[in-house]
Amino acid sequence: MSKALPKNLDKALNELKNSEKELVRLVVDLIRFKSENPPVEDYDIQLYIRDFLNQAGLGCELHDPGDKAWALTSSFGDGSDGFIFYGHADVVPAGDPSRWVHSPFSGE
Repeated sequence: MSKALPKNLDKALNELKNSEKELVRLVVDLIRFKSENPPVEDYDIQLYIRDFLNQAGLGCELHDPGDKAWALTSSFGDGSDGFIFYGHADVVPAGDPSRWVHSPFSGE
């Protein structure tokens, strides 16, 4: 017996399906940023994410902790029922480039 999805979840899944091409493009664009850690220098990717969220109508702030590991925060909602995004964009080192079929930052 299958269980019906909650209305909000069903709506969210439909939105994801309808946005599939845009989401894939976003992920490919994000992969193309070389944001390895160490050394962490993720300012460019954080600017990209900030601009993407701003275009979606969300306010964002970049926070400089002083070690080049920028943090971005974004939120929406009225404070009692909302969402706060706080994230980092650095990734583990890609390792030996000769072991990759495609460049790790190519988005292939």
